[in-house]
Amino acid sequence: MEQRANAVDLDKKVHEWWKNATSFYAVLVRSKQPDEREKAEEAINALWSDRQAAPLYVLLFGAAAVARSGEASYQLGLCAQEQAEQLQARLAVPTRGSSEEARQLESQKTRQAWEHAQNIWKQLEEEYPTHPDVAAARRMRGRAEAMLGDKKAAVATWRQTSDKQPALEKLASLYLAEQLEKQK
Repeated sequence: MEQRANAVDLDKKVHEWWKNATSFYAVLVRSKQPDEREKAEEAINALWSDRQAAPLYVLLFGAAAVARSGEASYQLGLCAQEQAEQLQARLAVPTRGSSEEARQLESQKTRQAWEHAQNIWKQLEEEYPTHPDVAAARRMRGRAEAMLGDKKAAVATWRQTSDKQPALEKLASLYLAEQLEKQK
């Protein structure tokens, strides 16, 4: 996406490449002699080289990146959530011989991981509100908020449901909100 955004005269370069491709393929189709055909094939091979086809690749890969960016954000969120969960689990297990300073450092690292996960989920929901996994992202965001000690935000996040959300997803979110409200 970044390459596409920074490309100078991309449309012009792609159009130029397209004109060349049309011309070279036309010569290949019309060629009757083996040496004409060979020259046309060489020109076509050169046309598809990384250097000459670069504008086309930028255009195509940029389009694919735009289409996949929501899914990539969701997958990054899953990774961040997993890291936070693992750090939280490690924090819950007492270790012998660890100093108070080491425990505080581990606790701070865990908090930062939860904040990172929470930010990714917020960003996903803001940038891709129609993403098919936005309900799951919201549920995990609520978990991150709860782990950060912001119970009000977690309950509000979990209570935020939509008509597009499957009934069991709604039920799970509302159950989590209710359970957290019951805690002192």
